[in-house]
Amino acid sequence: ARRCDSQRPGMSLFKAREWWTASTGSDEEFSPSAFCVADLDNQGGNKVATGSLSGLLRIYQPRQRDYRAEDLLLEQRLDAPVIQLATGLLLPGGTRLALAVLHPRKLVVYEVHAGKQLGAYHSLAKVQEHALDRNTFNMAIGRFGSASQARAVDSIAVQSIDGTVSVFEGDALAFSRLLANSLIPGPWVHSPRADCFFTANSALEVCCYKLSSLTLAQASSESGSGAGAQRKVNADWSTVVGEHVVDIKLGRFTSNPPTSESELIVLGAQTLFVLKEAGAIRYQLGTFADVKGMLVSLTERGVTSVLYLGTDPPTTAVGGSHEKDLDYDEMDDEHRRLLGRIREATGGNRAEPTDYLTLRAQVPKTVDPVAERGLGDDDRSSAGPSVTVRVSVAYSGKGPLESVQLLAQCEPPFFCLRESVELSAVQGGSGTPLSVPLVFRCAKDMLPASCKALVVATYTTADGAPRTARAEFDLPLAMVCKVIAPVKNGTYKVTLDTDQPPAQIGELFGDLLALAPGAEAGKAGASVLSLQLASGHDVTVLLSKNAGRYRIQSGSFEPMWQVAHELQQRLRKALPGVNVSFNEPLPLQEYFELIDVHFAARQELAETQAALEQRAQQFRVVQKRLLVRFKDKNPAPLANLDLLLGGTYEQLMELGSKGEAAKKALALATTSLACGTQLINQLIALRFELDEDNAAELRSHLSPQVHDFSEQGWEERTDAALALALRTSLGKAAAKDAAGASLALPPLAMPIDVSKLKKHITVVCDRLSKAAASNEPG
Repeated sequence: ARRCDSQRPGMSLFKAREWWTASTGSDEEFSPSAFCVADLDNQGGNKVATGSLSGLLRIYQPRQRDYRAEDLLLEQRLDAPVIQLATGLLLPGGTRLALAVLHPRKLVVYEVHAGKQLGAYHSLAKVQEHALDRNTFNMAIGRFGSASQARAVDSIAVQSIDGTVSVFEGDALAFSRLLANSLIPGPWVHSPRADCFFTANSALEVCCYKLSSLTLAQASSESGSGAGAQRKVNADWSTVVGEHVVDIKLGRFTSNPPTSESELIVLGAQTLFVLKEAGAIRYQLGTFADVKGMLVSLTERGVTSVLYLGTDPPTTAVGGSHEKDLDYDEMDDEHRRLLGRIREATGGNRAEPTDYLTLRAQVPKTVDPVAERGLGDDDRSSAGPSVTVRVSVAYSGKGPLESVQLLAQCEPPFFCLRESVELSAVQGGSGTPLSVPLVFRCAKDMLPASCKALVVATYTTADGAPRTARAEFDLPLAMVCKVIAPVKNGTYKVTLDTDQPPAQIGELFGDLLALAPGAEAGKAGASVLSLQLASGHDVTVLLSKNAGRYRIQSGSFEPMWQVAHELQQRLRKALPGVNVSFNEPLPLQEYFELIDVHFAARQELAETQAALEQRAQQFRVVQKRLLVRFKDKNPAPLANLDLLLGGTYEQLMELGSKGEAAKKALALATTSLACGTQLINQLIALRFELDEDNAAELRSHLSPQVHDFSEQGWEERTDAALALALRTSLGKAAAKDAAGASLALPPLAMPIDVSKLKKHITVVCDRLSKAAASNEPG
């Protein structure tokens, strides 16, 4: 084996020159193996296929320098993220190429059909589809064994994340085997000459598995006594490379290799090993515009480029090589120093560093005076009252600490006027800490789903080690609400009980009452307090003096969460040892209404985007046909294509406006659902007396962080999390044992409705109720 160190500096006159580039123009992300170069439509000439993690498949045909509209042959949205693309003779007869698309939980084979008319788009025809039980990682295509050779068609071997290899021959699954030492899957390559597979495992080895060994192991497993056991297959041979393997390619690398042998190129994280093969990561050779040796590359953001190797005139003179003799004493000293550093870094009794940075946040209880609200130059500085948080920065080391970066982060509608502050130097020792003022404000017309803010400091020590320090705090309630005249009518009501004599409203919310001295409800000792949030919602707190109860009511369900949370915190501070409880039935129906609104908004946006995609494709097709006719020397009649183009453009504009409105509606529904989830989590924790750890675990499954992406939404993620909790931590003893054997969940996709999610939430509450009842004394 040859070994080449990629860290060794080198110089080359050849550099990649851009010949043709096409970018997606969106925020899509791409897998390194989600592109291929081949004659995809069997019409002659290479095409480039790319697939994104958003499920968009594109096919290009570069014909000349620079990208043109007619180079895009197909753009189609698939129903799952694209992990890998590959081509092979997968159609009956073995004479035409087909495109294999690997998704997280399925494998689909398509035949690409060229457009029947000049300028028309290509189309896809599904030939095969295989559902998979495990999450996939990569695949290899080739003629495996004598059966594939006899049928003259290629087979597909799919490797899963857990190291299970599934071989498909035609439309049937031949066998599945589990590879040894497959904690982290590696590249997966087939050698047609030796009829074996090459991969890399978690033991940092390059391994070879012969197809005959996989077949015999499968037959031995079937004849064994354990019907449900799955035996791991050991490699036929393995070579330790000592580092993570990025890619493996087959070919002929050396100048005069034996004709009966092939070579493997193993690209490691820092080293290039030559065992049997040739190639580079994410590059394939192709011929475009009758130019051979073109390099095709795909970036993680979807920029597809066709490059060629060119030269630049040397900018500096190349000097002669002056090698110096090796100093073995110096090498030995460096080796000893490195070993000492390794022992210090990996030692179990390693002492904590004495030079560290400390952040402390001083949060005022009330808002800034009106005269100080002009701080900062942000366009939103007039949004509402401001709060100046002073962050003290202290350094325990000796001497100054230079280049400290402070980053402030908070959830909308809160924002910081200076999100990034750079400190040139922080003096060490026991002196006065450096105080940094950060001004926070709250935008109007929006409910806050979280009042937490975070300040992180990043810095580098004198030894060059990067470190961080953080401070997390809650922004005051006065930023998002103000006292108004009492509002005693409320559609939604929540009652909190205490086991101590009640504290007066004036004692609990004195900071808010001080900001409204003329309000009738602001009198200390009053039994009612009404607050108006920045979003326009009103929330009222009613005090029952005799029973020690606090009723929170509002015209909407979701805005009550913040007042309920603040009331609990202030009660525990004013009445040490108080037990706050919620003894009413959980308002699940009100919470389910928020889920329905959010899911309906997601469906509306998805339908609008699908219609917009169809009209955009129609617009491009009509546009290409018009361009072809305009370029023709003897053009045919337009046949109303110009009217169709104008009508399609108007529909695009209308659907674009509709999409913007759907996005705003989804953002509003997302905020309402996040606030409602905060409230329902609080009530569940109080109802079933959950401690902090169990309440945090509940929030991790029923998360108030509502984020919707094109691939997954809050509903399917929450449903999967609750289903897992019901099988594990909230499951029965027998169910836990059964769940421990297999925790595989179906692939996450947008459901038809949310009835299953509602059922899981109800079952979780029932399980918690039974657990709380079993823990009651006597």
